[in-house]
Amino acid sequence: MATQYYEGIGRRKESTARVRLMSGSGKFVVNERPAEEYFPRLGDLESILAPLQTASENRDLMDISVLVKGGGVTGQTEAVQLGVARALVKMNPDLKPAMRKGGFLTRDARIKERKKPGPNARARRRLIRNVSSFRGYAREMRMPQCAPGEIEAQGGLRIFR
Repeated sequence: MATQYYEGIGRRKESTARVRLMSGSGKFVVNERPAEEYFPRLGDLESILAPLQTASENRDLMDISVLVKGGGVTGQTEAVQLGVARALVKMNPDLKPAMRKGGFLTRDARIKERKKPGPNARARRRLIRNVSSFRGYAREMRMPQCAPGEIEAQGGLRIFR
């Protein structure tokens, strides 16, 4: 007979985590490895288990099984954290306000900016403006202060990056 489990999906950056919570002996397995071995960085395991502490659930009474793919260590850590929080809410819907207040149910939608054409990875087009309208801002923009006649002699245009 299959055991009853609660599943939550978490995503962050390029990482996706499928978390299953079930009653058991307190095992925490990530990709068929112990969680302490999979997340050796200091603080990662604590941030993953923070939703359990907010819910005041005893970790020793439930098994956590996680399948995580893609991304780096930080993305996977935060994806697993979101998955654990969502699984806890499925298990007990009364925990939703506490999870929301702790910020565990908010999916961080920031992803890497796409690569644009040009010599730099995140290249931007050059901004060309008439310098005469920027005379007052020359000090703020760290441009050398020019006399009004000098700007017209140079054609009145400067290229800002």
